[in-house]
Amino acid sequence: MTMRSISVRFILLNMFLWMSFACNASKADFVGEWCYRTSVDPYKVPYATFRISIRENQNASLEGQYCSISYHGNRIDCSLDDFWNIQGKYTKNNNQVNVLFSTFFEGKNGEATLYFSGKQLNWRVDKDPMGGHFYGPYIAALQKCDKEVPVLGTIRSSKEYLRANPSRSSSTKGYLVKGDIVSLLTVSDNADFFKVRYDKGNGKSVEGWIRYQEFGRENE
Repeated sequence: MTMRSISVRFILLNMFLWMSFACNASKADFVGEWCYRTSVDPYKVPYATFRISIRENQNASLEGQYCSISYHGNRIDCSLDDFWNIQGKYTKNNNQVNVLFSTFFEGKNGEATLYFSGKQLNWRVDKDPMGGHFYGPYIAALQKCDKEVPVLGTIRSSKEYLRANPSRSSSTKGYLVKGDIVSLLTVSDNADFFKVRYDKGNGKSVEGWIRYQEFGRENE
């Protein structure tokens, strides 16, 4: 066997391996939970978190729902309902999805692209949604969420009562003080109250409802 034939075979082998990898990458699985977060010093609480849940529907297309919390918790663009605000189809190479999305602030017909680079799922907004507001990132590199990523905030006032229900007249379960760090669990239907968890330490925690104004950044 000549050196030339060995070189040609080596090149063909590399091309085959590359094409196999490309083919596998083209079948990349978008389905799952994807997370992105940014922090700005000197704040310990993340400046922004962005999470996308993606599933494949019966038409072999993708649909998703995002939850965007920004401005240190002051803008929450999420929904507790089973409303999938992202709709898209695979492109020809199946490694990219062009999507239409709406916001939970009445924005409609936004356009974005989801595509892979390595193990990162990239989100890029190509066209602003119309008729409302969008508080999510325009460009984000998301990673698979290995575990639940908490949305953190801090108590703003000197004392905030933990309520059993999302109502000012509800019975209380103790109180939190300014600077206490809490995890956001859910939001009331009218968005006036946030249900939070406060970790006391030693594996103990307490949950309750606080007024939405009290969920904010540190040192405010």
